[in-house]
Amino acid sequence: MTSWPGWPSSPEAAMDEELQRLRSILDSLQAGTWEWHIPSDTVIVNDRWAQIVGYTLQELEPVTGRTSVALCHPEDLSHSSQRMTAYFAGQTPRFDSEVRLRHKQGHWVWVRDSGCIVERDGTGRPVKLVGVRQDITERKQAEELARSEGDRFLALARVSNTGVWEWSQTQRLLWASPEYFTMLGRNPGDYVGHLTLAQVWVRWLHPDDLERATQAFADYLAGGAIGMYESEFRMLHANGSWVWIWSRGSGLSDANGLPQGRVVGTHINITSLKQARAHLRESQQQLELISNNIPDAMVFQLDCGLAGEQRCMTYISQGVQRTHGLTAEAVQQDASLLYRQLLPEDAVHLQKVERASIANFSHFKVEARSRLPDGSLRWFMVCSSPRRLDNGHIVFDGIEMDITERKQREQEIFALNTRLEQRVQERTAELQAALQRLEQAQEGLLQSEKLASLGALVAGVAHELNTPIGNAVTLASTLQQAHRRLQQQVASGLTRGALNDYLVDVQEGGEIIERNLQRAAELLGSFKQLAVDQTSTQRRRFDLQALVQEIALTMRPAIRKTRHQLHCTIAPGVTMDSYPGPLGQVLMNLIGNALVHAFAGNAQGNIWLQGEPVEEGWVRLRVSDDGCGIPTRYHKRVFDPFFTTRLGQGGSGLGLHIVYTLVTGLLGGRIALESHRGAGTCFLLELPLHAPASAPDTGAAAPK
Repeated sequence: MTSWPGWPSSPEAAMDEELQRLRSILDSLQAGTWEWHIPSDTVIVNDRWAQIVGYTLQELEPVTGRTSVALCHPEDLSHSSQRMTAYFAGQTPRFDSEVRLRHKQGHWVWVRDSGCIVERDGTGRPVKLVGVRQDITERKQAEELARSEGDRFLALARVSNTGVWEWSQTQRLLWASPEYFTMLGRNPGDYVGHLTLAQVWVRWLHPDDLERATQAFADYLAGGAIGMYESEFRMLHANGSWVWIWSRGSGLSDANGLPQGRVVGTHINITSLKQARAHLRESQQQLELISNNIPDAMVFQLDCGLAGEQRCMTYISQGVQRTHGLTAEAVQQDASLLYRQLLPEDAVHLQKVERASIANFSHFKVEARSRLPDGSLRWFMVCSSPRRLDNGHIVFDGIEMDITERKQREQEIFALNTRLEQRVQERTAELQAALQRLEQAQEGLLQSEKLASLGALVAGVAHELNTPIGNAVTLASTLQQAHRRLQQQVASGLTRGALNDYLVDVQEGGEIIERNLQRAAELLGSFKQLAVDQTSTQRRRFDLQALVQEIALTMRPAIRKTRHQLHCTIAPGVTMDSYPGPLGQVLMNLIGNALVHAFAGNAQGNIWLQGEPVEEGWVRLRVSDDGCGIPTRYHKRVFDPFFTTRLGQGGSGLGLHIVYTLVTGLLGGRIALESHRGAGTCFLLELPLHAPASAPDTGAAAPK
């Protein structure tokens, strides 16, 4: 038999050659082979089968069906079993399964088993199954990475509410993510399957944007979908409103850089951004309108560079024309036009203030003078604050106001204040002189009041001494007459009876004269102490009842000239360590005030002087009357100096003021007035039994 060149010489050789070729193919694929004898559960494998999981063949022998089960990941066992069952049942053309196996080093290895039945028994049951095993770990990792990246991209799109879309030029179909529809208030479930641009884009475009938006996308596709596609348009929301969309996309290329006919892109809802931009434009217009219409002022933004090395006006209002005679355009081109108008000393000061503000990033306010093109000199106030922009530049935002008129007013006010100060000084000198004269007059009146009190005292002394001295004089005259009679009787012949009568008259007269002179001596002693008290502020211990009796005795002559009555009721045993003179003057002034003012038009009235101790260390005195009372409108003024209702009728207006001053000052107490028109008047005094060591402030509180 002749054999052709290159052909096997025999069937056996042909089979060997075929087996060798298969081995070469399997080696190139680095695939493991396996042959499973099902009835005996024995598996014949090659070295590569064991190497895939990091073992040698000897380490795994004997290999059975349970060997793979022991190495398989628990989560993949059911999957592999289901695939085998489906193949044996004829549901799949071959057995094909992907599972994870435990590597010898402990990690998991993805493998793919593919096989088919090569032998069955007489009943058709599988006897032998052969196949190959491939390590697909790298492929699985790549798939997992791609899936993770895809999930991450879709998650980012979902979180950012970004709609993702893909357009196929060849199929002319559109795929869109759920966010593509939800940002338009639509249910993504209503838009599944094959979608067209007309369905989910063109028909929702705003009429004013339709032509422009569709033409822009068509032009991008016509240009080969090279570079980036970008467009802004409005799409109809399900609620009838319009949503501004920023659409961006890019064509996909293959490994050779050739277009694939697919464009992927995103839809971003920029409605809020559009509204914010509109509001910003409106605010800018309002700000510009306001800044341009501020009278006698200009608003500016000054760029000072990265570290204050330059001065460039990035914005200045039209007010610069009114305040500096320069156009806004000219100043924006050359900011030095403004600086050159400054007076030299003010320019130096402003630059110093600006440098300090930049160094500390602090607000500043400065006044400066500028010489305008028309030659006039104007005052300006500059208020500004620095801040740093995103590009690192430092800018001043501020306002400059023309304060020339204010400065003129300040100068006028300063001159006026100077004149006023001079006038105030002159007037103050006049008032001081008048006050000095007034104090002298007041001192004179106070002395008059004291002299009046002494006059009352003298009158009382004269009246009280008149009786005992008069009696003594009368008896002395009587005794003198008796003495002359005795001399006559002696000359004519003195009888015993006449002598006895004379002796009786002399004895009785002497006794009467002695009693009257003793009474006069007692009165003089009392009046002497009262006079000392009235003319001094000597402090001593005294009995309040005795002091009041002396005062009543002193006031008796003045009271007897009227039909009024003085009733004194003082609790016995009240001893005070105070100033009897000032206290006596207070009581005499109050009694005298009642005699003068309380009973106008009344023929007869009563005055009560009452005293009793209150809580520990204090005594309460009441000087009251049943006269006409004091009108309510005068209550707050009765203690004021020189206040009197009998002006021109002898009243000085100092009596009650002296009372108030002594009670609240030297005596350390408090005085109050209770009076109603037609119901009499009561002065209530509350005094400490021990006067303070030094005079307290006027109005010192006392117990109620």
